[in-house]
Amino acid sequence: MSSGNLSLTQGTLALIDEDLLLGGTDAHREHIMNRQTLYETVRYIGSKVREIEKRDRVALEADGFDFNIHLIVGGQIAGLAPEVHLIYPQGNSIHATRDCPFLQIGETKYGNDFGSRL
Repeated sequence: MSSGNLSLTQGTLALIDEDLLLGGTDAHREHIMNRQTLYETVRYIGSKVREIEKRDRVALEADGFDFNIHLIVGGQIAGLAPEVHLIYPQGNSIHATRDCPFLQIGETKYGNDFGSRL
């Protein structure tokens, strides 16, 4: 799930897709499918958000737009427990836990709750 500036989400996804495409020709290239844990996957996606930030932040802010992207990534890698993570515009993340099993993105008037039963 994503919230914020759609162009930032689409740019992030384009970088991820590009890595997948080029990963077939370069066995050493990192891509989303060769991460060993969901945390590594989230860190990888966060690095793509930071690439977009370096490319677009100045231009967005020059025109009065905030660099605004939030992503919720959830899933399970075979043999590991399911996880749900929230990635911030800075590329860092938090994850849902038993003590705090819900993450929310978007404005509260249209917020999307994604609950995880850990």
